Amino acid sequence: MEDMVHATKDIAIVFPGQGCQAVGMGADVAAAYPEARAVFDDADRALGFGLSALAFEGPAEALNDTANTQPAIYAASMALWRALEPRLDGVRGRTAYVAGHSLGEFAALAVAGAIDLEDGLRLVRCRGEAMRDAGEGAPGGMAARRAQPRGAPPQAREGRPRGLRRRSLARGLSRLRAA
Repeated sequence: MEDMVHATKDIAIVFPGQGCQAVGMGADVAAAYPEARAVFDDADRALGFGLSALAFEGPAEALNDTANTQPAIYAASMALWRALEPRLDGVRGRTAYVAGHSLGEFAALAVAGAIDLEDGLRLVRCRGEAMRDAGEGAPGGMAARRAQPRGAPPQAREGRPRGLRRRSLARGLSRLRAA
């Protein structure tokens, strides 16, 4: 991977959003790299509870509470960044863009120097609590449809779910609204 980074002039780093969480996330990198362990130690102190134990050991039900998920993903993202940055010589100087998918935007802001680690942790914890509370106050749902570009070759269409039509999406959305 280092050879690839050295050969690249412009680097974009994209951080993940909610949905990538899993019990055990960050445990390997925290065990192997002191910089990563320090991120989780800072997270535990900043939030006043054992976020690292929750991320490393679960239980999944507690980790999947968005008030916990969001700081856990943010901490894991920052731990990975802190472990990789000194090992990829000069990567910060060649990084043209940092971005994130939804929650990942906070890790991107921290890497860019716009917020510090602890402020980011408190922000995403507050964000997660607000999202959880909003969801409890007005339960909702989501529907997704996978689409293929026009003219896609047949092999690109092979994995497409059969029978997924606009009408079935409309029925599903109507059922969600009625529930």
